Amino acid sequence: MNDSSHNRTLPSSTTVANPPFVWVPSSETRGTFQIFSLCASTTVICIWSAVHRDIPPKRLNGLPSYTLQATWVFAALFLPEFVFVYALKQFLDARQSLIDHDTKAGEASPFTLVHAFYAMTGGYAFGVDAPTDESSDEKRIRAIITPAGVRYLMDHDPDLTPDFSELSIQARSKSNGLNKALLVFQLLWFCTSCISRLASHLPLTLLEVVTAAHGLCTLATYAAWWHKPLNVEEPTLIIGEHAREAYAFLRMAANRYAISDEELENLSKEYMVLNAPTETESMIKTMLNLLGEVVGAASISSYVEISIADSSVLTLLTAMYGLVHLSGWNAQFPTTMERILWRIATVGICSCGACFSVSIKTIALLQNIEWPNKALEFFGNFVSIFLNIAVLLIFPFYLLSTLYILVESIRKLFFLPPNAFVVASWSNYFPHFS
Repeated sequence: MNDSSHNRTLPSSTTVANPPFVWVPSSETRGTFQIFSLCASTTVICIWSAVHRDIPPKRLNGLPSYTLQATWVFAALFLPEFVFVYALKQFLDARQSLIDHDTKAGEASPFTLVHAFYAMTGGYAFGVDAPTDESSDEKRIRAIITPAGVRYLMDHDPDLTPDFSELSIQARSKSNGLNKALLVFQLLWFCTSCISRLASHLPLTLLEVVTAAHGLCTLATYAAWWHKPLNVEEPTLIIGEHAREAYAFLRMAANRYAISDEELENLSKEYMVLNAPTETESMIKTMLNLLGEVVGAASISSYVEISIADSSVLTLLTAMYGLVHLSGWNAQFPTTMERILWRIATVGICSCGACFSVSIKTIALLQNIEWPNKALEFFGNFVSIFLNIAVLLIFPFYLLSTLYILVESIRKLFFLPPNAFVVASWSNYFPHFS
């Protein structure tokens, strides 16, 4: 068969008088790399957009800044529900601060949720000269102002705070409407893709299941931090002679400034100011604060009108996060051992929060019991030691389980059934990145 016979089978594609109108639908199949790039892009966009760091006392440049951001990204990738609890705690504290302020009459400037977030994460500081060197900016003391102090300055000394407007705070934030729209549209498309596959009776890959769990948790975190300024590099400094006078007065007049004893003590010690942490110390402190807040988080304020134990929210979130992965319980795995490990990991994720909560409460209960004899006291001490060891092992086990699920979901991309590569057509027309 020669080339002319092939040419005769092809219809005329164009003419000068009547050019054709062509609509070519997308492919009905997808490749392994397309699945991976879809999940990877969704995860990266969600995590990078949702993580809102607190404001460091001093600007972090170069490698330390990226290291600190990478630490938060690591936490959001492997411990997304921990980050959500931390974000929820900050939101509740900021909202309570706003409610406390709204109960006061006659304020000169509006105090919004943006102000509350900005103040409670170290957004305002007095820049006063250190006793050793009054001319060097490097030696300048930064006394972080508490939310109560910020409210007082806005109401009673507005000349000292000319830039305490919501627009001035948002101008320092690296978030805008485009970033928020990008995250929302990408998540909407990914959810649309998953729903369309289920509606078409097509299987979801384990990586898509893991990405969906991360996406939902990240979206909840983003909602809690919606009004929090994104990645502000350093606090707003209040400097000058007037600022030094206000700083001195703030340290002496706690009652007039409506600052609690604890807040005044923190300010008097100039925490993170006189002994300002290095970049590495700041990164480590952030992670320790994250884990510390999680352990003692969820002390829900009274205005929520519900009573929840300190560990209940974390218990519920870990269970919900693990339940999503249980959808892969009967999935086909390359080996039987991998299926067993997947089931152990998912059950472990579901139960780690409950085990932690029960262990902590049991330890506290045993410590308050007055044992009638030495034998029972020995038994109680033995149980307490055992539970303390179990508590110490829960976190690394949880982290390893999350890591295994992520690695196994990527590995399983190379062992997918044929139906996993079929595309549900109507999700292709939703705008997205992949």
